[in-house]
Amino acid sequence: MTVRDKDARGSSTSPDSTGYTYVVCEGDSLGQIAEKLLGDRTASLDIFNANRDQLTDPNILRPGQVLKIPQLAD
Repeated sequence: MTVRDKDARGSSTSPDSTGYTYVVCEGDSLGQIAEKLLGDRTASLDIFNANRDQLTDPNILRPGQVLKIPQLAD
């Protein structure tokens, strides 16, 4: 069963084997996504590294892009 959680801007998260996925919205940044989903803005580097297959620059995100959100170690 897939759980989906939508915020007011229409982005969504759903579980996958690495943690979650996140659909990028217009104006999103990796720092904002890390703060919102992981509670730590500096975890943006972890998100970037988890998505190196589709990201070459951490400052360039495309709306509609589906990012893997890693689970952080405790």
